Amino acid sequence: MVAPPQYALWWRLTERCAARVFDADQISWYVVPGADDLGRADTQGEYFSGSRRIVLAGRYVQNALLVRHEMLHAIVGTIGHPAEDFQRRCGGVVACDPTCLSEGGVLPPPDTTGPIVRPVDLDVTAQVDSTRPSLARDSGWVALTITVRNPRATAVRIRLTPVQPQYFASATYGYYTGYCESPIFGNPSYSYVEDSTIVLGAGETQRTVYDFQVWDVCTVVKPFFNSDTLQSIRIEPQP
Repeated sequence: MVAPPQYALWWRLTERCAARVFDADQISWYVVPGADDLGRADTQGEYFSGSRRIVLAGRYVQNALLVRHEMLHAIVGTIGHPAEDFQRRCGGVVACDPTCLSEGGVLPPPDTTGPIVRPVDLDVTAQVDSTRPSLARDSGWVALTITVRNPRATAVRIRLTPVQPQYFASATYGYYTGYCESPIFGNPSYSYVEDSTIVLGAGETQRTVYDFQVWDVCTVVKPFFNSDTLQSIRIEPQP
């Protein structure tokens, strides 16, 4: 298949987290139309290093996390799932299912004895690639990356505000969407954990990427990490 326009953006995101570059033009793309998997229930994509081809199940062609997982294989040149690449460097940018986790090796368990801090005590940032997406060139696809870093030299436990009082789940990364001509934001899109605390190691950075399309209307996104809301980001689609 011809790689969809947004794959160029997804390739750049994968190169960035991997801290390596590779010529995307060397990759050939193939799709099994309409398929849910590639003959195995746990395999929706596969990278073949010898021929430098990536094969995708048809229903996952637009799945950014899965596609970037296969891109990461190509960029780092490995068939396996090294934890340093798939969990630490590119965690939240690429998919990593239980097989990926087990093959990559077990990362050291988090230190759960650190001090309790609030989300606002962390370094929380967000960026959009790109804020002026081209409707013709890349179909208006953008990627919002929200990054959280523990600035301390010790692990910390982050006290999260639940979605509702006494609720079992707490929002982590997320964002609101609105339009430039209106200050009103709709319901948020967000990830959550079934807990009231999460742990970040000393100096550890974690991130999540949200991929979506904007059309021909100026759009505003307001990112957040739990109770820490960031400054709004304006996205102005171009022809």
